[in-house]
Amino acid sequence: MHHLPWGWLCWMGLMLFFCGACGEQNGGEDPPDSDAGADADSDSDSDTDSDVDTDTDADGDSDADADGDTDRPFEGFGAVTEGAAGCPEFDVVQVTTLADSGAGSLREALSGTCRRIEFSVGGDIRLTSQLVLNDSFITIDGATAPSPGVTLVKSSVPQNILVVEGVTDVIITHLRFIGHGTDCEDDCGDNLSLVGTSRVVIDHISSGYADDGALDIAWGLDETVPGWANSDITVSWSLFYRTAKAMLIKYGPHRHLSIHHNLFTRNVERNPQVRHQAELLDFVNNVVHLWGREPGGWGYGMRLYDHDGDSGSGFGGDGLVDANIIGNVFAPNGGLPQNAIQRLSGGGDGSLGQLYFDDNSVPVENDAPLDSTVDQMLPIPTHAGVTTYSSGDLGSSVLPLVGTHFPSAEEKMLIDEAKDSLSDP
Repeated sequence: MHHLPWGWLCWMGLMLFFCGACGEQNGGEDPPDSDAGADADSDSDSDTDSDVDTDTDADGDSDADADGDTDRPFEGFGAVTEGAAGCPEFDVVQVTTLADSGAGSLREALSGTCRRIEFSVGGDIRLTSQLVLNDSFITIDGATAPSPGVTLVKSSVPQNILVVEGVTDVIITHLRFIGHGTDCEDDCGDNLSLVGTSRVVIDHISSGYADDGALDIAWGLDETVPGWANSDITVSWSLFYRTAKAMLIKYGPHRHLSIHHNLFTRNVERNPQVRHQAELLDFVNNVVHLWGREPGGWGYGMRLYDHDGDSGSGFGGDGLVDANIIGNVFAPNGGLPQNAIQRLSGGGDGSLGQLYFDDNSVPVENDAPLDSTVDQMLPIPTHAGVTTYSSGDLGSSVLPLVGTHFPSAEEKMLIDEAKDSLSDP
């Protein structure tokens, strides 16, 4: 049985909390040109409310209301972080404009450490260049935004939307990331990228139409310094959709990664792909649905590599993937069932990492063997455990709660589609 750090009553209270925060946003079918909020070049908000409001809270308490509270307990390895509250004193910074830059903008809010970033505006932030988060002890709480929530819209294909780089203690929650959906092969930017980070929580985000990764965990900050490229990371309760290459965990070595209670849907591949050293990946209660993007199209669900002697990153490591794969559902719904979980050679000595499979719903046509290489679940410290449901319960226990608190019409459709697929006999 997987670790259950909180009781069922607490968990039911947590589900009620999330359901109470649900709202509505209109969305498009192709990379959405969302009209839900004011454009970044609108003058109304930026002229009248353009100052960054900063309140210092020495006690480590935020003034967020109940719907914007990120002090609720996160789970997994990243839950060791408190984000901004990890500082003895931190500033509460209000984003008051949807403009790309300038006073009151998100870009300006990211220009310092020990900051809890909240939003008094909702809508699209249309970026002219990528955002870089390179200060530690940051919380970005999109749950504080009014309807329709906050969507970060990509500027150009080679750019990322947001790079979290060389930092520790970061929480990002309730944001939407939308790329161009070009499926480009070279010089492509991610929607969200973690590079050389530790103690990070990515929770309740929606990320779609990425040109490369919807979320990539890859590379370290300095290849000349041995160590972990990324460590103690949680990705939870999020929605990754309509992307060619959803999530890459590569160019490590990485350590202590919790990927739990997420929906991957209508992505071609990398749901996720895990290669090079990943020391203890806990992949729990995720739904991987309709890989290949459209019924009958080529694609695969999850891909795990055996020994890879050269990570390509310069960090070294043993080249093995060690993982718990527990309580997940792989529902093709028109995707190629034989490609639900792939096991490939990394070009090394052929040795396997420590892999434990249990209670996964996988098509019987799946080609790869899903035999565990160890007799029992890889031990997870109590502080990093996650609430675990039976794979048969994910349609009701997980899918209604993934993504931001203001799902778009398209996101609602994708979630409902996945729920219907899980309920079909």
